[in-house]
Amino acid sequence: MVNKFSLQLTSRVVDCYFSINRKAKKILLKPQKDNTVIVVIPSTRCVPQAKDFVQEKKLWIEDALTRLSSIKYNYYYGGEEIKIDRHVGISESSAEFEFRNNILFIDAPEKVDTVLLYEAWLKIMAKKILPQKVVEISSKYNFNPQKIGVREAKTRWGSCSSHNHISLNSKLMMCDEKIIDYVIIHELCHTIHHNHSGKFWQLVAQVMPDYKTHIKRLKKYRL
Repeated sequence: MVNKFSLQLTSRVVDCYFSINRKAKKILLKPQKDNTVIVVIPSTRCVPQAKDFVQEKKLWIEDALTRLSSIKYNYYYGGEEIKIDRHVGISESSAEFEFRNNILFIDAPEKVDTVLLYEAWLKIMAKKILPQKVVEISSKYNFNPQKIGVREAKTRWGSCSSHNHISLNSKLMMCDEKIIDYVIIHELCHTIHHNHSGKFWQLVAQVMPDYKTHIKRLKKYRL
């Protein structure tokens, strides 16, 4: 299945990403702050119908994206809200970051969106920190992931493949350490149980007894 497609609106082109949710009873559209749209479908068989539905809702999508762009964007790191201090850099093709005293200082070309720069910085930090955390937790609780990756995803905080390859969302760096640990433990438990059965949740609870608290707190952050 093609995971995304482009949609021509009146004033811009936006990327639409498919997200399969077998519990969904109908096609759902979720406009995002970064000018993309998540298209929730019950199964891959709905893709042609979903594309037609998106075309029918172009005016609604454009209006929703415009409203979202007017909403203040909150920046987080390590569970705390941070400030962005943006400057036009000397380089026309690269950005420089420095984080101190809960302020992210950015030197970058003027044409690059601040949110995209912030997310790029999160990805840099995630690649430095998250794989090592997976190794530490795996060693402590005797898990054995075959591969560890970090990427920016639109719909998931993490995933585990049938080959026990763990992938974590770089935006996890917005969250505090306990929430990050929960997502890592959740995916590591999938290396044992590739489902959300009772046995899976029992294993999660065995490793992290207060995991339900962190599930609730994770909802504060949006992908």
